[in-house]
Amino acid sequence: MDLSRVAAAPAATLLAPLRPISPAAAAARAAPDFADKISRFQARANTVLDAGASGGERVQAYQDVFAMAVRGDLLGMSDDDRALYDAATSKSDIGQRAYQLQESYIGAMNAAASQGGAAAAIKAGLANFDGLSASDQQILFKGGINAPGSSGSSPYAGVQDWRDNMSAQLKMVSYMRPDGVFDPNIGVKRAQDPRFAEALRLSNDRSNTTAGWTQQVLALFSGDAPKDRVELSDAAKATAGAWTSLSAGSQTAPYQTGSIVSTRA
Repeated sequence: MDLSRVAAAPAATLLAPLRPISPAAAAARAAPDFADKISRFQARANTVLDAGASGGERVQAYQDVFAMAVRGDLLGMSDDDRALYDAATSKSDIGQRAYQLQESYIGAMNAAASQGGAAAAIKAGLANFDGLSASDQQILFKGGINAPGSSGSSPYAGVQDWRDNMSAQLKMVSYMRPDGVFDPNIGVKRAQDPRFAEALRLSNDRSNTTAGWTQQVLALFSGDAPKDRVELSDAAKATAGAWTSLSAGSQTAPYQTGSIVSTRA
């Protein structure tokens, strides 16, 4: 997920003139469950801003608020609730840290990919994640890697499911692109490989973040020895390392008690 959707959201202007209510917003407000959705949003947003809540509670609430937004539950919200949304997302310490960590994670993967291909990118992403503190790992996972999609659902059940999927992705790209570059003649070269047709089908499957896809790939390559090393050039190592150092060295103290004033009544 691209967290710029959160970070780039315009701040609500409390002194702005009232805007006409769109037909879609009016319809949303008329829905029988609208009040319940807004009430839940307010509770979750205030948990994000509650300095007395635990770090885990605040990060989960942040993910819940984002899920409600992308699912369309907040359509028709008032200007006051828009201001609360901004406070809990782009203006909160968790929202800002999530954006920063996501930028570093993507930067590390892109830097590795430019030198070593897709397999190197996957390993760089895992290395970037593993180099973070436990609290930052939680923020990056819930606020970035496992952020809800347009349906409001997250792709992975937990961190281990994501790790399993990354392992499956690595096996797939190492098989389909052993030299880091896609070979258009791979079908001819591997015509006698009994696994090729199934690997090709799975590589073209768009549901490649699901647990079912992950297990099929891991089963397909279950007899292969794991490849736990990808050679990068010195330039690639330096670039990827710089991104990892950025995420580890630019802490914003996401859970410092008293750093955020609660809006809870």
